[in-house]
Amino acid sequence: DGDFLYLKVRNAIEFYNQKIQMKKLNIQIVQENEHLEEIVEERTKRLQDVTNAILNVLEKATSISDEVTGNHIQRVSAYSELLAKEALLPHEIISEIKAYSPLHDIGKIGISESILKKPGPLTTEEFEKMKEHVNIGSELLREAKLPEIAVNIIKYHHEKWNGKGYCEGLSKNDIPIEARIVSIADVFDALTTERPYKKAFSIEEAIRIMKEEMYDSFDPQLLELFLCDIEKIQKIKEKLED
Repeated sequence: DGDFLYLKVRNAIEFYNQKIQMKKLNIQIVQENEHLEEIVEERTKRLQDVTNAILNVLEKATSISDEVTGNHIQRVSAYSELLAKEALLPHEIISEIKAYSPLHDIGKIGISESILKKPGPLTTEEFEKMKEHVNIGSELLREAKLPEIAVNIIKYHHEKWNGKGYCEGLSKNDIPIEARIVSIADVFDALTTERPYKKAFSIEEAIRIMKEEMYDSFDPQLLELFLCDIEKIQKIKEKLED
């Protein structure tokens, strides 16, 4: 009986000690998580400050089209953030996509105004020059030593799911997911807003067009997620209307 009582007491003490250790460990984990969240929050703020500074410079560059500044980039950022959340990407990646998606067309700073604001279709030669904006922009950001996500968004947001986009001809999952997300957001906004060369399509018409291109231009799963959120997208569009 004495041995049994001894074992019970010893086990109770061990169990108590384990509970104390688990409690300490949980406190440590919570503190570490809070510290990590502070780091992510601070980094996100720095990213946003960098992006805002670049955009402020762009807005003073008179040769840049309205597509590069103003509400277009705000809508693309908001659509991209929404889709990144629906795709269940990590918080830090979502923050970077939100911060850097406004810079997707920064390379247009190196494209002639006559091409950017041409009221009709581009010639083959003009379109080849227009394509260069992805290389111009990605080199600009690479020199600025911004994260790879920023460079990927700029360089690959005109790639297509079937490999027939530009400039690298990447296809499917070889296209970085951040570029696939911004591609959907950018095309939707381009379709639903007026441009020098076209009138705005209705949201319903834009959805029809994008669905037709689902397996050619876009990541089908991401496009499905995007279109499932059409009510939230409409609210963003109304809030950030030109």
